[in-house]
Amino acid sequence: MNRDKKGSLREALRSVAVSPRDAAVREVVVTAKPPSRRGKQMIAGHFEPTVAQQLKRLAIDERTSVQALLAEGISEVFGKRGLPKLI
Repeated sequence: MNRDKKGSLREALRSVAVSPRDAAVREVVVTAKPPSRRGKQMIAGHFEPTVAQQLKRLAIDERTSVQALLAEGISEVFGKRGLPKLI
């Protein structure tokens, strides 16, 4: 790929006019967190799709959330290892 073309595209994108209001809205959208998530950190893992489906189905069957089931599981692991439980 030709560097001149990259430079041209970069310059073209810089020259696109963005109003201060639009820039502020984009900043809020990118950085805003719901109050329930402030001060919290996401913990994630990669599993087979069947694991995700089973977890979602269990949450529906028990009328709870996937997050609540994950918290329950993490709490049990902590308890088994002599750490304070979450719930």
